Amino acid sequence: MAKGVIISGFAGVGKTMLAKKYKNVIDLESGPYKYVYDGISEEQYEALKGSKNRIPNKNYPHNYVEAIKNACKKYDIVCVRYNGDERVDFYDTYGLKYIVCCPTKQAYRGYIKKFKQRGNTKEWIEKKQKIFSGCFGKVQKF
Repeated sequence: MAKGVIISGFAGVGKTMLAKKYKNVIDLESGPYKYVYDGISEEQYEALKGSKNRIPNKNYPHNYVEAIKNACKKYDIVCVRYNGDERVDFYDTYGLKYIVCCPTKQAYRGYIKKFKQRGNTKEWIEKKQKIFSGCFGKVQKF
């Protein structure tokens, strides 16, 4: 596999699990680049996703693009979030090659339960449900 393959994965598809299992994979969350999260735990981070009380990072998205580019040099697989077509456009704008990974329609019902168990807010889950409907028909970009 070529170094620096970007997998743009829908919430809950296993990006974090993949990164924890293999040393050559990183799950590069966009939140810490888009917002200021000083001194919070992983559990608090999950609960803050979608919150309107977050402080925007003035360097976003340039800081995130640089982090992705650097990660592509160090890791075989760079997992990033799929957040609908605007995110795909974001990668296209910066010339980053990626693959979109979304759950099947049948599997998605279990994702709602998973989101609740990990502490995501109702508003965040509802937003993901809207984005999920746009997941189908996305193709590999190479």
